[in-house]
Amino acid sequence: MEDDIINIEIGYGFISGQEAGKRRRRNKVFSAIECSGHEKLTGTQILKRLLDYGLIEERHDEADKRSKTLKLTEKGEAMFHQSVEKVDMTSQVLSGSLNEKDQLLVLLRKLNEFHAHLYSEHKNSEVTRIFELIR
Repeated sequence: MEDDIINIEIGYGFISGQEAGKRRRRNKVFSAIECSGHEKLTGTQILKRLLDYGLIEERHDEADKRSKTLKLTEKGEAMFHQSVEKVDMTSQVLSGSLNEKDQLLVLLRKLNEFHAHLYSEHKNSEVTRIFELIR
């Protein structure tokens, strides 16, 4: 079960975006999911899994009963802390013996921003059209 959840990028992204003990509106979570380049349906499925496994809880927003909020459970927080170690190990394996890790992270963030923009605005475009846009 644990590997099934943590190996899913959005699941980890949701958990890492949560502050311990804080609630987050469901629509804000979906905005973050879409910004990361994933479809809303994918996010819905992953949030359902997180709920089913007891890693997050969902309640009606006290200020707006039409909205729902999400919060990490104690089990979700524990899993997050365990997964951080795995992510750190993976990061070290991927970066190897590079001494320029900070520079690498800056470049990867720039690439991510570049691709996120292209994906969000041109995800249904042909590759040739996207290629024209970046030249």
